[in-house]
Amino acid sequence: MNETAASREIVVEPYKVAGSWVFDFPPAGMIAQPFARGIPEILDLVLSRKGLQGVKEFRLTFSNLQFADWDGELIQVENEAGGPRYRLVGVEGELTGRLFLVDAFFPETPQQLYFRVERIEK
Repeated sequence: MNETAASREIVVEPYKVAGSWVFDFPPAGMIAQPFARGIPEILDLVLSRKGLQGVKEFRLTFSNLQFADWDGELIQVENEAGGPRYRLVGVEGELTGRLFLVDAFFPETPQQLYFRVERIEK
């Protein structure tokens, strides 16, 4: 299997800073990296659907291929200089967001991304 077809699961733990979702990914030098326009709204909707509204942090697993217990799917609707724009499957209207750092995680921009959100147990 070539590298672009290989499934890669990425795990980050987004948290709120001044009311905005950010995440750390030290392997790529990202600390308190904000999510691009539209993604915070998608995260809030998904968290609400899972009964996790109001959390200040959570675990987000995402992959370019389906994996066990995934919660949702994002489909790429455009790819331009500002980064690929994805639409949340199963939501009416144009709830979309840009993932301008997707190249830090995948060698090629995925056409779809699958994800799971989980509460972080302390």
